[in-house]
Amino acid sequence: MEDLWLAWPDKGPWIYTRLPNGSNNAVRLVKSASGEEFVLKTYQNQPNISSIRFEHAVVLGLQELDLPFKVPVPIPTLTGETFLETIDEKGQPIKVCLWSKVQGEPFDKSNPQNWFIAGQTLAELHQGLSRLEIPSSPDCSLPVQFGDLSQIHPLVPNIQASLEQLALGEEYLERITKFVAKVAETVPDLYARLPQQIIHSDFGAYNLLMVGNRVSGVIDFEFTCYDIRGIDLVTLLLWSSVDLWGSGNEWGIVDIIGRGYSIKMGLDEREIKKLPELLRLLLAVGLIHRLGRWFQGLEKPEVAFDRVAWTLRCEDWLEQNGDRLINLGLGW
Repeated sequence: MEDLWLAWPDKGPWIYTRLPNGSNNAVRLVKSASGEEFVLKTYQNQPNISSIRFEHAVVLGLQELDLPFKVPVPIPTLTGETFLETIDEKGQPIKVCLWSKVQGEPFDKSNPQNWFIAGQTLAELHQGLSRLEIPSSPDCSLPVQFGDLSQIHPLVPNIQASLEQLALGEEYLERITKFVAKVAETVPDLYARLPQQIIHSDFGAYNLLMVGNRVSGVIDFEFTCYDIRGIDLVTLLLWSSVDLWGSGNEWGIVDIIGRGYSIKMGLDEREIKKLPELLRLLLAVGLIHRLGRWFQGLEKPEVAFDRVAWTLRCEDWLEQNGDRLINLGLGW
């Protein structure tokens, strides 16, 4: 791994600094011999090459647009490819990518106004993504959509069978099985009714960088795909407020994000009325990812078990507050 710099134009040896890992990939800050900084990402989530090429095509397309924020772009290797297939220290095949470093500090959640700005930024990103041609070629095909539940993770083709391996206990297993079945039943209607375009697919505050009171960068497009537009909005709504669900304090954050988004890009009424169902779809896909990472050996079984319990707590909140969420959204 220390000789990776030989695959890229920037001279080495590189100086590596471990960065806080995202939940899916290992990332390191790299400083080249010239002093320039990059971000090195090792893909751990079993991505296929086609999905990586789709991701790279999307961010390179966004780079050409006049957006009010930056996105990271892959630095080509000496062969012109935007990623490198190599072997890690354990002898396992991996895919690594060298990215441009976007300037900025982590998103400040303590300032309520920043949630309004986050909503605006998502709308601006959607406007940009809607202008891109959908990358499609024999080596760059569309990634799996959220609604393709049996295709989300290669090690979880049957979520029911996967859940049974967790030794959840009869009550938990029955509740989570009913939840997944309910989600699956809604999928055809969601995809028939709601607007679709290229989306980020993981648009949380953890993927936003700020300079002062503005968003300077949107990062980590690993899961970008052509899918239901509202998935990005419910991702932001979920991860901004979920720790407050049930306290009553969640509604202020949810409302300010929705208003920030709507001031730049109006929401379709059909999307608003499907917000609870989209949140459930997001929860189901997240659960599948956690199960897959457990099967990969990247998570302990306790993490997957906790994700089941957390998903059911979220479902309880949605059962109690779904109508209120819709009514709030209709006022945006």
